[in-house]
Amino acid sequence: MIDEVAQILVDAGEIAIRPRFRRLGAAQIQEKAPGDLVTVADREAEQLISRGLREVLDIPVVGEESAAEDPSRLSALSARSCWVVDPIDGTSNFVAGRREYAVMVALLRNGAPVAGWILVPEAGQLYVAEHGSGAFRNGAPIRRPAPPAEVERLQGAAPTKRMPQQQRAQLAEVCGRFATLTSAP
Repeated sequence: MIDEVAQILVDAGEIAIRPRFRRLGAAQIQEKAPGDLVTVADREAEQLISRGLREVLDIPVVGEESAAEDPSRLSALSARSCWVVDPIDGTSNFVAGRREYAVMVALLRNGAPVAGWILVPEAGQLYVAEHGSGAFRNGAPIRRPAPPAEVERLQGAAPTKRMPQQQRAQLAEVCGRFATLTSAP
């Protein structure tokens, strides 16, 4: 199943997403809500991925775009098992022609993630994690060094785009304590 789902993401990337990267016309981009973009690539990729996932395991699929159109689809999250799909995570990056976007799928059982796939098409990277089996990048195990004990040596990024102003202020107060703390979109 792990490899089958990975191939579904790769295929959706090659068929629906990458051919449109840096080639979208204005008519192919819409707003679901103010500042929340969706493209024809998001919708087509979600359809391809959902169809493929149902062939692997016939359980409900909760896709970001279909749930945005019909919020009642979110009720499938309470099913014993379900797929969760974000066809293009980072649509605003995709629209802007930035390479920092991904295709994501998770398998949930009883509301808990048991497997996840992240494809970064423009980098040619595929991340896979399965509960109890570890995480892999392009088939190789991911080994993470222990973080430094001292806060002053920590590095990271904080997504501030949708962060409330009060939290942004709190972050600004402590960011000087870290070795590197950048603002992420």
